[in-house]
Amino acid sequence: MAFTNQIKLILFSQHGMTDTNETMRSLAHRIAPPQFSVIAPNLGFIETLFEIEPLICKVEQVAEQAFIQYPNTAARIIATSLGGVIWVEALSRHPEWWKRIESIVLLGSPIGGADLARIVDPFGWGIGIAKHLGKNRRALAEQITAEIPTLVIAGNIT
Repeated sequence: MAFTNQIKLILFSQHGMTDTNETMRSLAHRIAPPQFSVIAPNLGFIETLFEIEPLICKVEQVAEQAFIQYPNTAARIIATSLGGVIWVEALSRHPEWWKRIESIVLLGSPIGGADLARIVDPFGWGIGIAKHLGKNRRALAEQITAEIPTLVIAGNIT
C-alpha cells in the first residue's frame, strides 16, 4: 500500500503592486496547516505597474491548473492590495469556481477604487495601473461576497 500525501485544501496567496510573491508566499506557509497546497503566483514587480488584464489572465491560468490538478479540493484566497482586485476580477469571470472557494481574505484591496489612483489618472486616460485601480468594483464584489464568505481588512468595499 503506497503512502499518498492528500492535499486537503488549496490556499491561493496573491501579492499586490510593486511586489513579488515572496512575502505573501511566506505568510501563506505560516498560516496554512499541513496538507494545504500553497499557490502564490509571482506576477512580477514591474508588470504590476501597467496593465491589469495580463495579471488577471495569469491568475486565471494558475487557478485553472490548480483546480484541474486537485479536482475535489476546496480553496481559500488571501490577497493584498492589487492582488485582491485581480481575484475579484477573476472570480467575477468564473462563477463556476465559487462553489470551490471556502473563503476570501482581502488585505487593503481597493475594491471601491483607490483614491490615489483617481488622483494620478483623474480622467481615466490610462496612466499605468492607476486606470485600473481607480475603478469601482463594488458590484462585482457584492455578487461574490453574497456566495463566498469574505473578510475585508483595511479595504474599501462599502
